[in-house]
Amino acid sequence: MIRKYMQNIVLALSIFVAAVLVYQLWFNSYFMPAGSDYLRSHILSPLARLFKQQVETDFSEDLHRLFRPTQIVLQTTGQRVVFSDGSPHYREAREMAGEVVSGCLSGDLSLKSRESVDEETYYNALKGKSIYVDYGKNCDFRLFSYGLSGREKNPLTEDLSVIRGYIINLHDGIMNDLSLYIRDEKSGNTYRYMLEANKTELSERVDKMMASQNDGHTSYSFELNFHKMQETAVSKVLFEPRVLIDLVPAQRPKLERVRDKQMDEMVQGAGSVDPILNSFSINERTMRRYTDLNNAHVFVENNATLTIYPEGLLVYQAVPGSRGLDLLEDDNRTDYDIYKATTHAVQFVSGLCNQLSPEFFNHLQITSHLVDDASRPGYYRICFDYCVDGVSVLKKTEAGFESAIVVEIENGYLQSYRQYMDAYEELVETQQLSPMLSAADSLVDSMYEEGSPLFIQAMTPIYIEEADGRIPLAWKASVNGIEAIVE
Repeated sequence: MIRKYMQNIVLALSIFVAAVLVYQLWFNSYFMPAGSDYLRSHILSPLARLFKQQVETDFSEDLHRLFRPTQIVLQTTGQRVVFSDGSPHYREAREMAGEVVSGCLSGDLSLKSRESVDEETYYNALKGKSIYVDYGKNCDFRLFSYGLSGREKNPLTEDLSVIRGYIINLHDGIMNDLSLYIRDEKSGNTYRYMLEANKTELSERVDKMMASQNDGHTSYSFELNFHKMQETAVSKVLFEPRVLIDLVPAQRPKLERVRDKQMDEMVQGAGSVDPILNSFSINERTMRRYTDLNNAHVFVENNATLTIYPEGLLVYQAVPGSRGLDLLEDDNRTDYDIYKATTHAVQFVSGLCNQLSPEFFNHLQITSHLVDDASRPGYYRICFDYCVDGVSVLKKTEAGFESAIVVEIENGYLQSYRQYMDAYEELVETQQLSPMLSAADSLVDSMYEEGSPLFIQAMTPIYIEEADGRIPLAWKASVNGIEAIVE
């Protein structure tokens, strides 16, 4: 017994001596001549920079995946083809256009000249041989640039602050260059950038892609004069000039609701909720947990409440007057803007969804405008829709039409987080979407006021999940800056 006791003492002393020797070797020898400063500057700091670089790379890739164009239009003489997300060749068309713009933003393509142009020149570029990429919503140009090139600042930063899309024009001429047209939505200025690029190769790719496509039945609003007041009749509705008017009703597959097995177990209380609690930094030792009368699982801590409802709704809500979960890595909250808020929202959603169901994350798209709101500085509400082939699925509730995920952030603090954990799959059966102009007429019937024509900035097809489980098609429109649904 005494011998075993002595062995334990000797072992403990040996470990202590070894630790002292290692300390002396690292901090008081030529291995680390500056001691702890050397450790911090030559080992810990590079590791931190490497980790930060990986996080930034992940954010750039996630942002590129989440913020996608609603439509890409290829135009040649006498032919126009529109690709929407989920349609054949959409990804190829997006990559083709993205390579040009990314090359411009990163400096890989030489910028030969820059000039301001008028609206007529801009619209003529849409009618020539071109690629038009339309996001259907406004985006802070820094975020747009970072998602495409991994760079916040670029040669165009001084001109552009908020954009909606861009045009790559393959103009006639012997010069092997391209024209990039971008309109700044904040100032209203439009710019043309001449890029030194392989126009011939890009033109051949466009021709090849269009050769296998049937000509569509779409026209820009400005081509039909739907964007301006008529002299001979009262105009009750006007369209943003770049809105594409499709005269043929579209067919879409019917959907059914499904739920990931792991998430379903969490909702029903059969699975571990640790991934969710960890994501919201809820301490299991100090929290209070109970099940309410509606069979919802409630987790309460000092500054917030997390609730998991049996129908698959996850709600995190900061206590009124408190700050909620701190998403900032430091205490620098000055100039908190849409760029920082989007960074935090995307990283948080990505982290949580990858804990629950990576496949769920692959179907998400950011559908809200990514711009600063002067009416409420520091506050941002960012919506993520679950999409099937690029078409959003909204929930119809007593509160209205809700996105799959809604994140509310104020000065770096997570104030509210709502997520429906349902997924959707396509069925063989199809359903028809009402004509676009019929939907516009319905908006006039419900919203028009005498002498004040409606101004439609965008119209996109969506799915609406009803309370009875039906999932019909509908239209979502941005009218006079307000979102409206036409069922």
